[in-house]
Amino acid sequence: MQKSMTGNTRRSKNIFYLVTLGIIVLGIFGYITIPQIGKSSNKPSTVSLSVAHISENTSISTIQGEYPQFNGLAEFNAAVKQSIDDRIAEFKKNTEENNTIRQKLAKEDGTLPEFSAPAYGFTLTWSPQQTNKNYISFVMRISAFEGGANERQDIITFNYDVKNKRPISLESLFPDNPSYLEHISTFTKGDLIGQFRKSELGVGDIPLDFVEEGTKPIPDNFSRFTFDDSVVVFYFPKYQVAPGAFGEQTVIMPREK
Repeated sequence: MQKSMTGNTRRSKNIFYLVTLGIIVLGIFGYITIPQIGKSSNKPSTVSLSVAHISENTSISTIQGEYPQFNGLAEFNAAVKQSIDDRIAEFKKNTEENNTIRQKLAKEDGTLPEFSAPAYGFTLTWSPQQTNKNYISFVMRISAFEGGANERQDIITFNYDVKNKRPISLESLFPDNPSYLEHISTFTKGDLIGQFRKSELGVGDIPLDFVEEGTKPIPDNFSRFTFDDSVVVFYFPKYQVAPGAFGEQTVIMPREK
């Protein structure tokens, strides 16, 4: 009788240990396979998209460009299109005002010729970082000549959680780092200085003041970004981290594990 009870006790302990071990294994497996925000546990299939084209000519300007539209994401598509429509409207307003001033000056000063039409131009391009059934991330670039001394450039980025149908914030890509802005600031500042040092610039020509100001740990400085499983790419338009002659700058930052 004592042996039977001992055997039952051992079997119960063995079952208990096996169940406990199974729970631990399942917990570890579940932890490993749950992806972080903005990361995919396996390579997802691409999302269906079409490319919308813009082509508009007026008596004084040309507007050309293309941008993506994604099947089944009407609200997101509307947000993308609205951002473009707003910038085209701004371009038209600026060019009309500048052209009126230009024509007036040309009539008053015989040495200043009137612009030949079309005098102004707006160009829109886009480039994807990722477009799949989990996440969409892409950058759009605008080049616009509105009559000033230089061509105006603008950078717009979109980051979207397809499954949950919501925009992705930069903060959400660093869920375990409450000081993520300081972390990004330190990395981008060092990377930019390193890029300038590798260029043909002399040490005294590196725009340290621009870099320091343009990489301060504030949200606006890092509002233009794209991402994928491996990296976050930060885009700095003309004048943010260097004089305008340097053009756009980018920094590729590895994602935290």
